[in-house]
Amino acid sequence: MNPLPPEPPNPIARSERESKLAWYAAVSRYEWLVLAIASAGWIFDAFEGQIFNITRNQLLGDILGLPSGAPAIQRYGDIFNGGRLLAAPVLVFSGWLKALPGVDLRLAITLLGLLFLLGIFFVGRLPETKDQPLPE
Repeated sequence: MNPLPPEPPNPIARSERESKLAWYAAVSRYEWLVLAIASAGWIFDAFEGQIFNITRNQLLGDILGLPSGAPAIQRYGDIFNGGRLLAAPVLVFSGWLKALPGVDLRLAITLLGLLFLLGIFFVGRLPETKDQPLPE
């Protein structure tokens, strides 16, 4: 009969010395690096969104071949930003799903992938607009 293997150390348990230090003193250099990279990604994403909003009238006018100030430019710009706003609750759902007890990462990724399949289903049902004039 083999004895039970030793239990792995608890990654959350802190030593007595660490518990007396400020919260940031126990954060490793790698964790600071990950925080810095994630923060930079968030900043660049927000920057890209602002650049689009500043330049969207000229950008969409050039792409759609419409004069500046056409109502379709405002409409299509709002549709683009609406998609970004609809994506935000998916991130909240993702975090909630991964925090549920008994849900491992593979199951959470599979369920989130089903959302993309649902989106593909609905996009496939949209009317064809090729070679049709843009609505004003």
